[in-house]
This record gives sequence, C-alpha cells and structure tokens, in this order.
Amino acid sequence: MDLNLELNQARAISISRIANRVMQFILRTAWIFIIGLNAGELGGKEKQQGKIAIDFAALPFDQSIKTVKGDGSKKIAVFYEIDCSYCKALEKHELSRLNDVTIYNFIFVNNTKDSPSWRKAEAIWCASEVQKAWNNFITKDYLAHNIKSCESPLYKNKVLASKLGVKGTPTLFFINGSKAVGFLNAKEIEQRFLDANFYND
Repeated sequence: MDLNLELNQARAISISRIANRVMQFILRTAWIFIIGLNAGELGGKEKQQGKIAIDFAALPFDQSIKTVKGDGSKKIAVFYEIDCSYCKALEKHELSRLNDVTIYNFIFVNNTKDSPSWRKAEAIWCASEVQKAWNNFITKDYLAHNIKSCESPLYKNKVLASKLGVKGTPTLFFINGSKAVGFLNAKEIEQRFLDANFYND
C-alpha cells in the first residue's frame, strides 16, 4: 500500500478521534451547565417562596418610611438601596398600583456617609416632611437641596438588611415572614397576598 495513503488514513483516524473527544467534552460541559442552571433556578424559587424568613412583626417600623393606601390591611416591607434603579421602578410603577396596602420602606445606603448616595438619602430622611420628600423622589425624581444632616436610621437599616440576609435589592418581606428578592410586578405581589398558603405557616 502507498505510504502516503497510509499516513493520510492514520491522520484521518487521529483527527476523527480528537473531534470525537472534543464533541464529548462539549456535550458533557453543556449538560453540567444545564444541570447547574436548573439547580440555580430552583434555588432562587425556593428562596423567593420560602414560607418563613423573618418575624415580620418584630421589624423596627420606626426606621421605615410608611405609606398607607386604602384600609392598609395588606402589609409589605421593602428594603431599598437608595441607588437601586429596580427599587425605584418597583415603587413608581408597581407598588403604586396596589390598593389597601401598608408599605414600609427601609432605605439604606451601601456607600459611606461622605458619599453623594448618603446625601441623597438624607435629603429624604432629614426633610421637614419625609413622606412628601419620598413621594417627590419616587414620582418626580426631585430632591431638595441644602437639607441639613440629621440623625437618620440609614446605617441601622444597612445593619438590619445584612442581619436579615438582604443581599440584593429590592427585597420584599410579607406579613407571614416570607421573602421575595428582585423586581415583582403588581399582579405578582397581589398573588402573594391572595395565595391561600401565604397566611399559613
């Protein structure tokens, strides 16, 4: 047999084996990735739908900005990092659509006291009318200037958020102690209120 022909056949077999191994590696990697992704999604759902995360009644509500709509019978606590755009969208476009709800907004700042973020939060907390300042910030993106620093719960809320395992914002806590992490629309929030299991530990 021609030597060149034998070499070409050997090369073809070698390339075929290498390609086969590469393909097996890719398939195994893809399978591991898919399994890991599914596990991560399930884990996220478990965290969001866990029945008990905190004792809601034990929250220091005096450290929050309280908004009551209607009879206020449905209660929710929102941990809001002042620079979180999703938090603001949640407040402006979703929580504003809820009826008969009491919303406790626990505002905190990840940055230091000399940061623009801290001054932004203080412009709300240290205003003469905190609720009005909060509403103006959410609906109009307006903050008053030259607000003097005051003793606010911003640092306490940061410590509280860490203690409660708040790792991302917005984080929502419901009256039965369950937690939801991330942006939820008004329908999803209402469903949490309506869920029959929601009121049963």
